[in-house]
Amino acid sequence: MSGKIKMNDFDNFNKEVNNMLSDLKDPHLRTILTTKLALTLQNQIEDRFIEQNDFEGNAWVDRKKTKIPKNPRKKPVENKNLLLRKSGNLADNWDNKSDAEGFVVFNNSKSSGGFPYGLVHAFGSKHVPKRSFLPLVEKNGSYDFNDKYKKCVMDEIYDFFDKELDKYKGKK
Repeated sequence: MSGKIKMNDFDNFNKEVNNMLSDLKDPHLRTILTTKLALTLQNQIEDRFIEQNDFEGNAWVDRKKTKIPKNPRKKPVENKNLLLRKSGNLADNWDNKSDAEGFVVFNNSKSSGGFPYGLVHAFGSKHVPKRSFLPLVEKNGSYDFNDKYKKCVMDEIYDFFDKELDKYKGKK
């Protein structure tokens, strides 16, 4: 499994968001907005680990309740009540970077062998059921942001334009 995923409509959605960002001529204001968007996505991803479900509200599947064979190298889970909480590395190490040009939310957690195990959990594998914590839906072998996340992003942008810009207009 590679670290890249194929996105369907990402370019169209990205263009729409970038067009709205380009309406903000002040790079400081753009950075405030992209930081807000980055934190929103990061918080939503972290919420998946608390709520134990995907962005559509589907509960994560416990491997024990599937016919997926146990990985013989896997150590016992310490907290049996929560999935993906053995060490907390995947759930607790989300971060983001933002600037006037955009943002990225990331997690660099890797197995002791260097494998980025978040990919396995997000997309599933031979020994691990899919437990999506990213706002993606699969469509014809490719991925797209789900509609709830797109709406959330657009709501954040409109909210920013409605509320935050008025604050800065009054200061200038």
